[in-house]
Amino acid sequence: MKTVYILLNSMDKVIDFVKDVFYVEGNATIRFGMSCVDAKSIVAVFTLDLTKALRLEIENWKDEYAFLLKRYLI
Repeated sequence: MKTVYILLNSMDKVIDFVKDVFYVEGNATIRFGMSCVDAKSIVAVFTLDLTKALRLEIENWKDEYAFLLKRYLI
């Protein structure tokens, strides 16, 4: 498992992020405080406070995901 921090501070970023993370194999989870949501669900992501950094956990990390997610990383 790999943990990275992301910032999704606009509607467009959230939409693009969910489209990009769809290509991640296995589970991708976003944690913020006590909340834990599926990163592949646009509805779930919009329930979070998008003004703050979010912790993204990817279960089966591959190096190619770094390129896919680089524009969201903090």
